[in-house]
Amino acid sequence: GGLVCVSGLWGRAAGEPSAAPWNIEAQISHVNPARLHTQLAAVPIDGTARAHGVGTAVDFDTALQARAAPAPAKTGDTRPLLLQSARARGRWADPVLTLEQLRVNTADAQLAGSAQLHLADGQPLGGRADLRLQAPGRSATAQGELQAASGAGTLNVNLADAARALAWLRQLPGASPPLAGVQASGSATLDGRWRGGWRDPDVHARLNAPRLSVSAGSQPAVVAHPLALTLDGRLAQAQLALAAQLTQGPRTLDLQGAVSGGRGTPSAPLAASSWHATISPLQARLHDSALGPGAWRITRRS
Repeated sequence: GGLVCVSGLWGRAAGEPSAAPWNIEAQISHVNPARLHTQLAAVPIDGTARAHGVGTAVDFDTALQARAAPAPAKTGDTRPLLLQSARARGRWADPVLTLEQLRVNTADAQLAGSAQLHLADGQPLGGRADLRLQAPGRSATAQGELQAASGAGTLNVNLADAARALAWLRQLPGASPPLAGVQASGSATLDGRWRGGWRDPDVHARLNAPRLSVSAGSQPAVVAHPLALTLDGRLAQAQLALAAQLTQGPRTLDLQGAVSGGRGTPSAPLAASSWHATISPLQARLHDSALGPGAWRITRRS
């Protein structure tokens, strides 16, 4: 239910019909988000949506606000997502989408920042972003630019409570079915930075999980305690290092290893590139009562 009233103006420029200016404005009153998607809470929304442009360039500004401020969701709450407010202001000028201001507030989370995306199929994709997410169990920031041949930036993710983060994710429209039966607990951090374009960026990333447990369905949980993964280098030549202890039921795997390699054809498209990799060194030790007493060991030295 609700009411949306739309008005508009269209002007014609003499001799330039393709560049005629136009303006559309919508007033939104008492719209029920739950009628749009069942995973959105039935809290009425008011707001405005404006768009104006000349030719193919469009400027837009949308602002939405819940009529009643809902109480914050409790830990583990699986209620529908409670949208409190949203704002999106920007410009579409083919092939570039610019979001000068983006802000979405729910009862317990906030996404805010700005972004610019190049979306044309006939041109190299790229863009820039300055985005911040605060949500139950996690926070994340992304700042930087990435074009085909240039760019630089950082990405930081702090998963403080995997169980709370997973419960919040299930509230998002469309996320509940693929996450059915999945359980998680523990914490992890991801810190990364890059320099250069996406064709061959110089990347440095660190993933650390003191303890992280994931299970699906009736299978025993896979528990990493700890897990450390590092990536350094370019697509043409990079090094990946892993150190972890993994357990699942009666099985325990201690793993330490490193992989070096990259793309052997830098000028070719990614899908048509050839790749090479070398594993060295590698140490693995497996304890599994189903395989008998003692441990199985695998070692490969450089």
